[in-house]
Amino acid sequence: MTASSQGRPLPDGNFGNHAGPPHPRRRKAMPISDDVTELTTTHPTMSPTPFVPTRQPAQPLTDDGTGNFFLSAYTMSAQRIASDSEWKKTPLGQTGLFNMGNTCFMNATLQPLFHTPGFSQLFQEKSAQQFVNGNNSFGTNGIISGSFSALIDLIWSGKFNALRPGIFLEFFARRVNTEMADRQQHDAQEFQLYLLDALHEDTNRVNKRQSFEQNYDDTNLGASASDFNERAKLFSSSPVNDLFNLTNISVVQCSTCNTKSVRFEVVNQLSLELPTNTDCLTLKDCLEAHFSSASLEDKWDCPKCKSKQPATRSTKIWQIPKVLIVHLKRFSLNDGHYVKNNVEVTFDVAELDLAPFLHEKSPHHNAALSLYGITDHSGRLNSGHYTASVINLISTDREWLNFDDESCIPCLTAPSPTSKHAFLLYYKRMNSKAK
Repeated sequence: MTASSQGRPLPDGNFGNHAGPPHPRRRKAMPISDDVTELTTTHPTMSPTPFVPTRQPAQPLTDDGTGNFFLSAYTMSAQRIASDSEWKKTPLGQTGLFNMGNTCFMNATLQPLFHTPGFSQLFQEKSAQQFVNGNNSFGTNGIISGSFSALIDLIWSGKFNALRPGIFLEFFARRVNTEMADRQQHDAQEFQLYLLDALHEDTNRVNKRQSFEQNYDDTNLGASASDFNERAKLFSSSPVNDLFNLTNISVVQCSTCNTKSVRFEVVNQLSLELPTNTDCLTLKDCLEAHFSSASLEDKWDCPKCKSKQPATRSTKIWQIPKVLIVHLKRFSLNDGHYVKNNVEVTFDVAELDLAPFLHEKSPHHNAALSLYGITDHSGRLNSGHYTASVINLISTDREWLNFDDESCIPCLTAPSPTSKHAFLLYYKRMNSKAK
């Protein structure tokens, strides 16, 4: 997290799937009617011949009569990005993103999302329209999803060597977070949280949220999980949730009478601490530490003992998502300053087996995932650089692509499985049918 973002509320990391009031996520959004430059060229039929459209006086976005600005934001973004970008026939999936002034944090998170199985297909214009809910007051009225969909379609058009997504960042600043467009260094994981949260809320099927409290024991975990899932869907539900959400099961056990209390927790990415007292470690080491049992610092109010008692908490995975984003927490606050942990981490490329971290009664039998993307960070927080490596979504031979802003270099081999730069790891479930 950058120093400039201290104190700003982040998305809570679970896309709204919790049992209480929504966490404050964004700064006050600017009015939808704010002027944004529009171009005369139309989309989606794009000529392979480069063109220079004529700019018109700035015009406001218009909705479809129901408060949904998706199509207007899509058209405006497609026109503007196309006119500002570098036209050149390019192999599919190899279009880069120009650095518009310290925007590598955005570029290096967008590229893995563009190559995420099921995600690009979800936000193509024709698909996304059916999911956007313009009536959700926590969303952006389809503006971010519309602009993002334009990016998706242009990226996969094969007509651009590199795109300049300036209008997307403008919309992001107006509707989600103003500081991300200040041309300063920012945390890529923070940007990703805000973006995925905005896309989730734009496609959230729920207009009137129904909060609920969890009060489960361990007598019938299958029934408890089903009850939780049904209640959670009445609070928050979207196709973004369906793709990314990881469900953990947390069990608190009284050390005096062994009474257990069960709680399900939904997160959209797995954030893992990195110890500072070692020069190298493995992803498995981080997972074991994250999912290890621990004694509670404060005594637990045991419902059976009717008093506060010492207790332990254990957390395991209950449900594995189709796509798992692993965040290696390299930045930490020390004496008022953010410092980076450059420890080397060895991670699984061909297969990550989460079976040791599954709850024994989890419905999953196949816990294998394969790596398809990495967001790297080199240097220091305020003077570093982000890049990305991904498997081309349409590749049949696991072709890796290295993205450094507008540059894309195909690679014959996978990235090194040991790195002090790996920041975000992207895994897909190996038995998932999402393509």
